[in-house]
Amino acid sequence: MSIRRSKKFIDFEVQSSLVARLCFHWVVFLVATSIAMFFWIRLTEGPTDSWSATWSRFGSMVMPLVLVSVALLPPFILDAVKLSNRFSGPIFRLRKTLALLAKGQSVRPLEFRSNDFWKSLAEDFNKVTSLNTTPSTSASNKPE
Repeated sequence: MSIRRSKKFIDFEVQSSLVARLCFHWVVFLVATSIAMFFWIRLTEGPTDSWSATWSRFGSMVMPLVLVSVALLPPFILDAVKLSNRFSGPIFRLRKTLALLAKGQSVRPLEFRSNDFWKSLAEDFNKVTSLNTTPSTSASNKPE
């Protein structure tokens, strides 16, 4: 089964935390690399130059790399969100199905997408629920 998810953010709390962490690491990397490059330029290309000359040289040498890094951040974030769908989606679906069971409703066997993580979780869940309930088509736990 290869159904595509229609939503990018399935579990906002988890996925937004992942995006925030990715952005934080990106900023730390960019700042650390910039500081290292600034002092490398100072030490290797103009140890006797003024600090303003070093800053100017740094800007002209590093700014293209900063621009490329800024341009790459959105695709990196999108890729992280897509990857997180592979674990957020199944857990979201499991939570939704457990909520139906808690209300006393019957549920259909849980199915995850072909590229989702934790397929064995769905298999284990289905084994447990098949022992206790009879699957019904009235409750919906189709992949989102």
